[in-house]
Amino acid sequence: MAPDSARSLPGSTLSVRSFAEDGWAVVLIADNGAGSARAVELGDTARAILEPWGATIDAASAEGQGTSFELRLVTTPG
Repeated sequence: MAPDSARSLPGSTLSVRSFAEDGWAVVLIADNGAGSARAVELGDTARAILEPWGATIDAASAEGQGTSFELRLVTTPG
C-alpha cells in the first residue's frame, strides 16, 4: 500500500456513487487521501482504453485533498 493511499490515513473515506444521466451510466469515485499525480496518469491510461468504446473518464487529484474519478459509460447507442 502506498504511503499516500487513503487506506493508510486515519479517518480517510472512499465514496462511490452511480446514477443514470442523459443516456449515460455515471460512476463517481472519490477519496480524501493525500492526492497523487499518479491518479491523473492512471486516468489518462484508462481514457485511451475507454474512448474507442464511447466511454469517458476524468481524473482529478490535489495534494492533501484526495483523488476523484468520473466514469461515464454510454447506455443509449448513438
